[in-house]
Amino acid sequence: MKILIVEDERITRDQLSLLLKEWGYDSISAADGNEAWDIIEKEPIRMVITDLLMPGSDGIELCKKIRGKKSDFYTYILVITGMSDQKSLYDAMFAGADDFVVKPWHNAEVRARLRTGERIIHLEDELKERIRKLEEANLMIRSANERMIREVAFMSRMQSTLLPGSNAKLPGIVYSWKHRPHSVLAGDGMNIFRLDENNLAVFMVDVASAGEAASFLLASLARQLVPIPGQPGILKLLSRLEPGYEISPPARVLSQLNQQFPIDLESGKFFTVIYGLLNLEKQTFTYASAGAPAPLHLKADGGCEMIFAGNPAIGKSAGQKFDQFSLKLEIGDRLIFVSDGFKNVLDPSSEPFGNRRLKEVLCRQRSDDLDEFVDAVYKAGQEWAGGHDFQDDVSLLALKFTGVQR
Repeated sequence: MKILIVEDERITRDQLSLLLKEWGYDSISAADGNEAWDIIEKEPIRMVITDLLMPGSDGIELCKKIRGKKSDFYTYILVITGMSDQKSLYDAMFAGADDFVVKPWHNAEVRARLRTGERIIHLEDELKERIRKLEEANLMIRSANERMIREVAFMSRMQSTLLPGSNAKLPGIVYSWKHRPHSVLAGDGMNIFRLDENNLAVFMVDVASAGEAASFLLASLARQLVPIPGQPGILKLLSRLEPGYEISPPARVLSQLNQQFPIDLESGKFFTVIYGLLNLEKQTFTYASAGAPAPLHLKADGGCEMIFAGNPAIGKSAGQKFDQFSLKLEIGDRLIFVSDGFKNVLDPSSEPFGNRRLKEVLCRQRSDDLDEFVDAVYKAGQEWAGGHDFQDDVSLLALKFTGVQR
């Protein structure tokens, strides 16, 4: 380490230089504050030993200049003063000096002061390095947060395709729905849309567990279950026969999903889904289910029953064959799809809402307005929870068959 000696007396400068060399330091000398400042401006000086009383610019002025200088490192200042120069010593300490020795000094004392200065400089360098690493870490965290925000925004856009359009009008039905995710990234999805002039597609999907992994899986499902206009997919296959496409039956759709999304053995990730086709011309609902809760068929004549829904969840069994079912619809009939999160709503004593209570609530609601129907069912779940948040995503989709005027 190089030390700058600032002393107007040549003998004292030489004496200090010899001592510093003996102790293993390099040194450079200046006769006054102005000369010392020229040196400091040209090269990095980490330690300064300066007399206080010198002609021209004195030690106090030098201390002020060093402390006022913008620098990437700390400079330790040791001042030398005479016994009769106490006021100047105090002024120097206020001006930024770190320590002092009194003339005539003891060599051991000067050496001890310099060792103290080295420790201060090393601590300062260590602190600076830690601050640099913290700034780098903060930059990485900020970058990761910004990337995560972009990914969450992308996931939210993808998940929006797994929800029905708010203003979409479809022939032959009216519908209402409610979707309340437990967190920003949901694991539930549902939709209803037109495949052609006679067929509407309906699905509800629920990814096991929650969080980013579930949402990424849900986003992948969105690409499969929501067709892109003009492009083939698993719901609608290209065909050489008229009309140029073939609508896949629900059982085939579930089989293809089961092939494309095998179970993740490490995380055990899987999902449940019910997918159906509402044929407006035949007035039928043909569907296949993979572990999803059974939909409710609320008949116009007052009947109310859960329709059969079997088969294991997607990803549970490779090569699984999925059963397909069909039911006849009459004008005024309703189909109600509810996610698992609803029946799993807990009351303050941790008792689940359950299938039986859910069916009773669904069958009891007979409002002609579907929005009122959906709100009443959702409110029943909130009341059961006693004002607490739901522990899972909750989705509810209600369809009413009105028939098509030909």
